[in-house]
Amino acid sequence: MATKKRKKPSLATTWLSVTDVREAITRSRNTHAKLTKRLAHLEGEVEHARTNAADVLADFSQDERAKALKRMVGTKQAELSATPPTSGTRSCATSRPSATGSRQRAPTTGRPFKC
Repeated sequence: MATKKRKKPSLATTWLSVTDVREAITRSRNTHAKLTKRLAHLEGEVEHARTNAADVLADFSQDERAKALKRMVGTKQAELSATPPTSGTRSCATSRPSATGSRQRAPTTGRPFKC
């Protein structure tokens, strides 16, 4: 895996304060928690749909089962795409450049930064 070449810090770049970095880390952790909760909820929905599908499809022939399963999957995909959970992802994507920029400009003291 290739590593990214880091830009050298300069005084012309916008520096973040410690408070800004802490807020970015807090937002990132909150977003991660929300997305983890959302994924767990979706996994539960998928498992519920799987058990319902197994009950419904038990009496069908192979061809009928494939058609019904394709229809069920399409319906579930339409339901999930109707409510896009992209706001958290957009928030992460927006704050990532400033967080990585602050990491590049942070003084290296040998100690990790803690909130």
